[in-house]
Order: sequence, then structure tokens, then C-alpha cells
Amino acid sequence: MPSLIDRILHIRTYGIKIRYTTKGEARVSWKGERIYIDKISFTIGNIRAVVHGLYETVRERLTNDVLFVGGEETATALLKIDIYQLFDNAAEMTED
Repeated sequence: MPSLIDRILHIRTYGIKIRYTTKGEARVSWKGERIYIDKISFTIGNIRAVVHGLYETVRERLTNDVLFVGGEETATALLKIDIYQLFDNAAEMTED
């Protein structure tokens, strides 16, 4: 005789099968450069602007709140790093 746990597992398995074999309603679409998600629309340019704004905000907060360095000119001079000049030798196990 099946137990309550057997019935729960059977219903769960059936639900998972339905979830992964039935197509859902389309929520994302695009037309040209504009992307639509549900009732919200934006462009890649909008995303780019948000990312650049977040970058500047994080940079400013790190300089002022974490490194305790103030001022715009100091932040610009402090965080300017040419990443193309960085080199990592995987054969060395030092951290300096």
C-alpha cells in the first residue's frame, strides 16, 4: 500500500515533468535595438548607460569609503591601472 510520502513524491515528479515539457508563455521579445520583457522596454544603449553609471558610483564609493581617499582628482589618479601591462606567471606561487 503506497504511503503518504510515495504520493507526495509522485505528485512532485509529475509537476516537474509538466514544468520541463510544457512551453511557457513568451515574456521576452525584441524589435530592432529595443528589447521587451513583459511590459518593460529598453535598448542596449540604456543598459550600457546603467553599467557605466554603476561603475562610476562603485569607483567613487571604494575610493572614499574603503580606501579613505577623498577628492575627484585623487580617485582618478589612484585607480588608473593599465591592465594590458599586468602579467601573471602561473609557475610562481608567490603573492607579491
